[in-house]
Amino acid sequence: MSFNGITNLRDAKESVKLKPWQLAKIKRCAQDPLYFINTYMYINTKDDGMQLFKTWPFQDAAIKRFLKYRFNINRWSRQVGKSTIVRGFILWHAMFHKDQLVAMLANKLSLAKEQLQLLRDSYVALPYWLQPGVKLWNKMSIQFSNNTRILVAASSPDGIRGFSPNLLYLDEFAFLRSGMAEEFCASVFPAISAGKKTRVIITSTPCGLNKFYQMWEDGVDEDKASYHDLMSKYVRSTVKWNEVPGRTEQWGIDEMARIGEQKFRQEYECEFIGSAITLIDYKILQELTPSKPKLVRGLDKMYSLRIFQEPMSKQKLEVNNWVYIASIDTGYGIRQDYHVLQILLARSSTDLEQVCVLSSNEATIEDFAMIANMVLHGYYDPDLTIEYNGPGALMYNRFFENLQYEHLVNYDNKFRGLWSGDTLKQTAVMLLKLYVQRFYVKLHDESTIQELMSFTETTKKHWGGGGGNHDDHVTALYWLIYHAASTWFQGNQVELPFLTGLELMFTSMSGHKGAEDAAIEFVRDKDAVEEQNGISRIQYNQGAAYELPDMRLRPERNPQPV
Repeated sequence: MSFNGITNLRDAKESVKLKPWQLAKIKRCAQDPLYFINTYMYINTKDDGMQLFKTWPFQDAAIKRFLKYRFNINRWSRQVGKSTIVRGFILWHAMFHKDQLVAMLANKLSLAKEQLQLLRDSYVALPYWLQPGVKLWNKMSIQFSNNTRILVAASSPDGIRGFSPNLLYLDEFAFLRSGMAEEFCASVFPAISAGKKTRVIITSTPCGLNKFYQMWEDGVDEDKASYHDLMSKYVRSTVKWNEVPGRTEQWGIDEMARIGEQKFRQEYECEFIGSAITLIDYKILQELTPSKPKLVRGLDKMYSLRIFQEPMSKQKLEVNNWVYIASIDTGYGIRQDYHVLQILLARSSTDLEQVCVLSSNEATIEDFAMIANMVLHGYYDPDLTIEYNGPGALMYNRFFENLQYEHLVNYDNKFRGLWSGDTLKQTAVMLLKLYVQRFYVKLHDESTIQELMSFTETTKKHWGGGGGNHDDHVTALYWLIYHAASTWFQGNQVELPFLTGLELMFTSMSGHKGAEDAAIEFVRDKDAVEEQNGISRIQYNQGAAYELPDMRLRPERNPQPV
């Protein structure tokens, strides 16, 4: 009696009379997943259809780790059968363990559903007598007669909310958008870790220095760790392209020529470099290490305030001619982009250190401005750059009209704030690259560093967070560096040297040769900056959407525009 008329799919209600040899085979399969996989599991191959799965040595080793350790993290190359071997383990686990819940998650729901479909194909290809029978069979979940269920979902914080899986599989976890990965881990992992027999298997090709990278770095190697660490931490496994039998050195050369060296190093050599060509050289990114901020009490939970250095005395600042500088990037709305305040200590125009960051994607512009003003006041009301485009106009107006902030920076004598067009943004971004790679700026904030890991050229000469990641912290940072490098900077000014021959050779981006030198030359020319600021305003042409009252009513430290 087949289930719902599906050929070779046994219904849970159907009983099958087993012969002694079949009982012996079932017993052996239950005890040995590798025997089960290599003897009975068929997989859908690209070229030859359904074929019996014959595992490779590194896949055998993976199965043994899955059995031995509760937490496994696998950094595997493309096209080495990482998803296939985990499906085999899941199918074995579900068939021979009763009353279990197995969750198969991927960065996209469509990919998770495809994984379940491939598992269903393998199950239907099993001998009829070996199948436990099914109670539920659809594209999102299946359930066997032993009451074990397999379900699929996207790797989002709400993907398996309300479920408590005994076995959790995360496929291509490195490709989960930054922020969502952190939220997922915070919402799901505590319940998993609290169990004594629950298991987590993570497989992915690297995709930048993100949450997967952090978890990998926190993991342990099987042959080096203590027993306690092996039982409580993620056990790491790396499989590169050349571990697949039959792949020669020439195969690697041909594949590298086809997809490019950097992509080959990431996808086949399993190196943690950018998912695209990141603005900052990946070797520099790997050196950026966040610091632990000071504990701040009493602030509403909608705000995240990270203080890395408390304000210095005014006397010390004045003696050394050191200054604080600040920038705000304004978000577009509640629970969308973040409002971000960045504050740097500038010992000189080429010696900057991140001392404080405030962010929120829940606060209104008015509320964020009020809290930011309090923080800024603690750092002696430093020069403040606000990008005027879009909602930035509302933030600027709040500081100017309502909070009477005296140190708003205007980048020409006609218009308010900073009007950003393509030329100004390109300049600021190239200066950011220069400052980070020359270590002119010391970064402490984890969110800022994480955004840099995915900050890339999204379209020609347009920059942002690759893969849908946020870039609000980076945006506030690059306008601060733009200010420090400009003639508007009020502290110790050091002339920026042009790129050396070695920098041009090793760190200048392909397609942007000479862009850093052009940025240096541009920002030195005050008239050019003023002219471009005006051009940006005309190009933006925002009309009356963010029109502000007349600003000539109050004298300012910097003459305020009309």
